[in-house]
Amino acid sequence: MAGALSAFMIGFIAPNNYAFSESLILVSILLLGGIGNPWGLALASAIVIVLPEKLQTIQEYRFLLFAAMVILILLFRPAGLLPRPLRRLKT
Repeated sequence: MAGALSAFMIGFIAPNNYAFSESLILVSILLLGGIGNPWGLALASAIVIVLPEKLQTIQEYRFLLFAAMVILILLFRPAGLLPRPLRRLKT
């Protein structure tokens, strides 16, 4: 779905449209938000996109900030910022 929306917005998809830094941003959003949790991904997207815009003075340290956030989340909240509740089996 995201790829189709990206192609619609850009108009043409080519390998040089995406850099390694954009891949790192997407992976950090996925790890921060938690896999399979749309609310966590929305929160992580807002943090990863809005935080560097608000802190323009440290723009060159953006990837260092992302790496620190990912490491802290993986250490202290491995399920993501907003972990989804576990399903209980009905027996």
